Order: sequence, then C-alpha cells, then structure tokens
Amino acid sequence: MSEFSTFVLCTRSNNTIDLNRLHFQEQQLSFKIIDNREKSVAYGRQKGYEETDSLFVSFIDDDDISRLTNKQVAQMLLGYTVKPVYTNSLKISNKERILLTNSNVKLWSIENERTRKTKPHQTLILKKEQALQFTKITLALLRFKKWPENTFDYVFRSLISLELGWDYFPEVTYEWYVGSDSLHLRDRMFLYMASNYFFNYVKLPNSPSYENEKALIYNSR
Repeated sequence: MSEFSTFVLCTRSNNTIDLNRLHFQEQQLSFKIIDNREKSVAYGRQKGYEETDSLFVSFIDDDDISRLTNKQVAQMLLGYTVKPVYTNSLKISNKERILLTNSNVKLWSIENERTRKTKPHQTLILKKEQALQFTKITLALLRFKKWPENTFDYVFRSLISLELGWDYFPEVTYEWYVGSDSLHLRDRMFLYMASNYFFNYVKLPNSPSYENEKALIYNSR
C-alpha cells in the first residue's frame, strides 16, 4: 500500500487525463483512472475511494488540471491531524480566472465557509478510511433527502465541515475549469436546498436542519 494516490474520473472523450497523468509521473505520485462513463459522480467517487490502494487519497476531474507537487503532498501529510486538508485553486471560465479563496484568508472555519470566504475544494486530501466513511454517510443522506447524486461532492464536503472540520493549505494546486456543459450548472435548486440545510442561511418554517436530523441519517446507513 502506498502513502498517497490520486484518482481521476474518466467521463468525457475530450479530457485532460493524459496531461494530468504525465504531471503525476513527473512528480512520482500514484495516479489511477476510474472509468465513469454513463455513471454518476457519486458512483465514481465511491469506486475511486474503494479501489485506491493508499493511506491517503485525493481525486481530480477529467476536465481540470492538477498542479500538485510531491513537495506539497509531503508538507500536507506531515502536518495531517484528524482533519482532512484542502488547498487553494484557480477557478477558470471564459470570463474569469480567479482564486477560489482570497489570499487574505489563511484558515478554514465554519464561519468562513458559511459566509463563503472560503470553501473546501480540490485539491482535497483525506485518509482513505475517512473518505469511505463519509461516502457512506453522504449516500445515505442523498437517499434520505431524495437529492440527486450530482450533489454528492457538495454534500460530502459539507458533512466533513460539520463533523471534522478542515485544515487549509493556501497554495494553489488545482485549476478548476467551469464550462457551459459543466455538471456544476445542474441541479442548482438542490444545491441551494443542501446549502441552506447545512448552514441555515434562511430560516424556513417546517424545514429541519442537519443537526436536527443527524440521528435519523446515521441510522439510515
């Protein structure tokens, strides 16, 4: 078993897999391809976490570019506590190229996430056992709330925020490309519902929060 590896979900014929594979070879970092054509994001993430043979795991998407180096990985693993780690990234579209987290933000906190000053995003590094644990909880919550599987990533990260918290590594290691065909543009209503469910942006009548329903979710796994 290796110490660290990354998997990529192959869903598109036009992708960045070869570019990322070459980069990971140059950095002497383990890299695995998961065939996720005609499958959901949730299916691919679960399969990747299950099949990755390492203590720590990360992932990239096949329309994005990783700039992660072996030196950065060593730094993050050396300082790893019980909290997973996320790094800064560039959000790139036809209109803009911006830091996902402003350079004046140095630490993650639930308040900084709630107020959208920062949000956990690739690169994410977790212990494999944590990734598997929160994958099971996330899938249970999606079934419980009847949310689409394309909301998996957001729900997965939010659960970790509330249950473990994050350590933030402020260096840019990832280029996140947001295009017109992006999955990020789908199911926005459900993403809004999930966001409000976890962080209580709006007090809605007869709308239970995650904290109120936690026991039901954990019992439904």
